[in-house]
Amino acid sequence: MTMPHNAVDIWLHAASAADISATLALYERLLQQDDFDIVLSCGDDIVLDHLGVAGDDYFGRIPEQWTAQKLVRDHRPKELIWIGSKVHANTILAVRSKLDHMVLANIDADAIPQRRIKFIPMPLERALRSFSDIFCADGDTAARLHMLNISDERIHPVGSLQSQTSVPALLGDPDEFNVLKGRPMWSAVSVHREELAAILTTHRLIMRESHRSLLLLSPASAKDEEQFWQTCQDYGLTTARRLDDDMPEARTQVFLADSNDEMARWLSLSPVAFLGGSLISVGKGCNPLPAASLGCAILYGPNIKNHLSTYSNLAGVGAARIIQDSDSLASAVLDSSAPEQAAKMGCAAWEFVTRGAEATEAIYATITRNLKGEP
Repeated sequence: MTMPHNAVDIWLHAASAADISATLALYERLLQQDDFDIVLSCGDDIVLDHLGVAGDDYFGRIPEQWTAQKLVRDHRPKELIWIGSKVHANTILAVRSKLDHMVLANIDADAIPQRRIKFIPMPLERALRSFSDIFCADGDTAARLHMLNISDERIHPVGSLQSQTSVPALLGDPDEFNVLKGRPMWSAVSVHREELAAILTTHRLIMRESHRSLLLLSPASAKDEEQFWQTCQDYGLTTARRLDDDMPEARTQVFLADSNDEMARWLSLSPVAFLGGSLISVGKGCNPLPAASLGCAILYGPNIKNHLSTYSNLAGVGAARIIQDSDSLASAVLDSSAPEQAAKMGCAAWEFVTRGAEATEAIYATITRNLKGEP
């Protein structure tokens, strides 16, 4: 049979918007060393510009099995990589006979049916059994899969595939802020203007318990720096500003950093970090993995649509904690700043990142082995 001119090796599918970051990490990993042709799709509506991939590589949303059948017919992929817990059983069952291999990653235990009808398996059970390899986060998830009569050799409890986890670069003189060592401090990075009042109110509450505490404050946008500076003055907070080459002094209560240019520096200085874009109603959150890779205890608000699974997984291992308002944020900062608790959360964050990198490599090895016909 003649292959279509746009035939691909891999169909890479993000089950939901929350799985996009992990999917793109694997997409970039596959393109680093191998000349694979890849088509991407998603279970949710995603704006192409947000993906950072070539237009020809993006098929679009797969809302139902008919769309999936069209993708398979048009692109003839050899292998499907389905990332996320939203496994559409009818879609998988409709295309499985047309694919050489199917790999599932980032499936959660809660997404696996616990009860099975003995003689008439549910469609989801049949779909899960169709995957040649299933990569899951832990032994509990693996045990549930095993209960569906999926053989152990097809189940790999290696951790969750994650978005890019490279440790952010520390710019400038690494000893420039040695004067701050030993001082209690916390950071709030990628903060939006709508979140600023809550952050400054939180710092006031913290200083009632820890009067020497310093807030390292980094706005999400450079154009907001002047407004942040003025608002800090309005709150009566003694503020030094990176833009003016100020250095924090003993009486400094807030250090207003550059936007995100030196985020790694501020994260490395503080044991506890609040990640912005998560307290505003239209917020979608920012990637928590740079903070996790630097061993920070992570605090975040409820609006984290773009990175929901990553935050949830970090919270699950004790590396992150959700807050709702200034009072709960102040309490979380004080609790998490205790040396033993900060070390515990920071260590959990680092181990999570390391395990995620190992999961990425394990999935990558399986994909390439399948495509190259290696045993």
